[in-house]
Amino acid sequence: MGDPHPAENSTGATEASPPPKVGQDSWWKELAMVALGLVVVVVLGVGHIPHIENFALDFQAYWNRELPQGSPQVVIVSINQEDYESDTLFRARSPLDPNRLNELIDKILEGKPAVLGVDIDTADKSFRSIAKAALSPKIVWARDARTSEKEHGPSNVAPVLGDENEADQMPQVGVAVLLKDADDGVIRSYKRIVDTSKGPLASFPWAIAKRYAEQKSGAKAATPSVDTSAFYIRYSDVPPRASYSASKIIIPGFDWKGGIEDKVVLLGGRYDRADKHKTPYGEMDGVEVIANAIETELGGRAQKSVEPMVLALIGLVELVALIVLFRLRYFQHRYGWALLCSVIGIVILAIVLVLLNFLPTWPYAVVFGFMLLLVEVADHVLTRSKDTVKTILR
Repeated sequence: MGDPHPAENSTGATEASPPPKVGQDSWWKELAMVALGLVVVVVLGVGHIPHIENFALDFQAYWNRELPQGSPQVVIVSINQEDYESDTLFRARSPLDPNRLNELIDKILEGKPAVLGVDIDTADKSFRSIAKAALSPKIVWARDARTSEKEHGPSNVAPVLGDENEADQMPQVGVAVLLKDADDGVIRSYKRIVDTSKGPLASFPWAIAKRYAEQKSGAKAATPSVDTSAFYIRYSDVPPRASYSASKIIIPGFDWKGGIEDKVVLLGGRYDRADKHKTPYGEMDGVEVIANAIETELGGRAQKSVEPMVLALIGLVELVALIVLFRLRYFQHRYGWALLCSVIGIVILAIVLVLLNFLPTWPYAVVFGFMLLLVEVADHVLTRSKDTVKTILR
């Protein structure tokens, strides 16, 4: 058995064994970190870790509730439950009375909005009586999707103003489809282009945003490529949204007083329980969800879902940074400081990604970084344990 007493030098002083140096062991740790990095990037990229992306989007919705200054806010004219049941309006009948709907549209157009989006199901043939209203360049009609859109497979779309053939030829029509998350049913995204049984068609929010741009610039807005990617809805509830009820605006003598002039106005219902949807802010009417999607486009804040290559780049940056950090000469005998700097670096990267609106990449960066640190700490503990065992067995 080895000498249990520590070695002494020529002066009789005890020689302390040097502390283990960070990064001077074999390359297995770096290889393990690279392998783990590749696995994590692939797993996170295909969404196999549930709720991480949803958490980021919900956090952003609560953290930044304010509409950016100067960004256009949509005004809603709603048909609420009282309006729907009123004997002087719609008498609780579906489909809605085309004549009453036409009156509402005419009254809204008197306020000189830039664009009027009509989020009402007009598939019934009775709506052919208001077909002339479709000629107004300010109106964009919603085209109902008869089946809920899935990640794969086209949606079946309904007629507009009671005429399917006319709907196919009308330029100011958008498919009103809401994308529910498969895990919790919350609506966090929308599409610009919807894959339908009639081919790729513009979504209702995108059609309104394009029409608004055309009205403001006087030039035809560019048509995007046939890209059916999902875009995140940037929800906001500050400042409070201007809203009018149908019964209020049809009162004789009602004056808009410039309240909707040059603005985007959305006409929709708030009376149908089937049109209530879960959002990061709780339950919302479909017309409110669509208003937030439109504002996302109008404010230039549209952002696609995270691409796996973006996650791979973030992971690569963290992987290289951690390997270099733990091999720096300064940290050879300062393991605690190396860990602290690593944690601070991960937090700073997450904050930068949030500030740059690279959503929802920041939680991926945090998870990925700390998983790599876990490998490093595990290696450090094992190395120290092996050194301790060797010392005892001497």
